[in-house]
Amino acid sequence: MKFIIDGYNLMGSLGLMNRIKEKEIVLGEARKKMLNLLLGFNEKSYKDYKMEVVFDGRGIRKSMRTKKKNKIKIRFASRKETADHFITRIADEECLVVTEDRELEKKLKEGGIEVMPNRIFLKGGV
Repeated sequence: MKFIIDGYNLMGSLGLMNRIKEKEIVLGEARKKMLNLLLGFNEKSYKDYKMEVVFDGRGIRKSMRTKKKNKIKIRFASRKETADHFITRIADEECLVVTEDRELEKKLKEGGIEVMPNRIFLKGGV
């Protein structure tokens, strides 16, 4: 089983997007903080799960679109599609999508894909 995580959506639930707006932190640093948190989850609560974190890809060079940090695969959508569209395209019955984006959740559930709200994921509940 694997998680596909709506990256910026989860960052919003962690309060990181507000910190970016308030100029307390820059985007790259906020992504790094969230990925470090996910690494901790991957070693404890979700050690038997693979994780893929998906972000919008505007401004990301093609060579940087897919990276791996320990057990977490980091993916950026192409410039021509949103992270939400990318997630709906790659999600299948073998995964659990982590998001609180209602529109994305509706599309995924219509396709038979299971969705876990950010708040449940962050509490370590499967």
